Amino acid sequence: KAVGAVNLLRGTAVHAGQNRLYVPRDLMTKHGAKISWVVNPPEDLEKRAAVTAVVKELAMTAGGHLTTARQLLKQQVSSGDLHPEDFEAVGAAGPIPSRAKLAFLPVTRSVLYLECLKDHSFDLHHPDLWPVATHEALPLRFQTRLLAGRMGFMAPF
Repeated sequence: KAVGAVNLLRGTAVHAGQNRLYVPRDLMTKHGAKISWVVNPPEDLEKRAAVTAVVKELAMTAGGHLTTARQLLKQQVSSGDLHPEDFEAVGAAGPIPSRAKLAFLPVTRSVLYLECLKDHSFDLHHPDLWPVATHEALPLRFQTRLLAGRMGFMAPF
């Protein structure tokens, strides 16, 4: 769920260029935002605040799903449903099965995007969030995060 929500946020600019928008309508209505405001950021601060509220709520929901996934993983390990010999310690996130690590790669990328989005006050149109602007820096940050997780300095997700 989290990766899907983040991918929808990340792809908003591309989808908008194709006259498509995959932001939940109920969130748009709840915050009084219009599709055109998401596609073309308005100058009016109230309209921008409505779009930011939509993006923030969607990002926070995705972050909540990530937190739930972490908790479920820890519960399964502590309850004995998953066996420690099948795992390798990966920092604060707890052990992750070696054969399951590939499944967590999109999660790591999603965490990085959510952190960047939060750093830029949930402004979906900030240039640092555009794929073209980050195409060189993101893979390096991604690899650094994975390496730091493997070495136990931080959680990879």
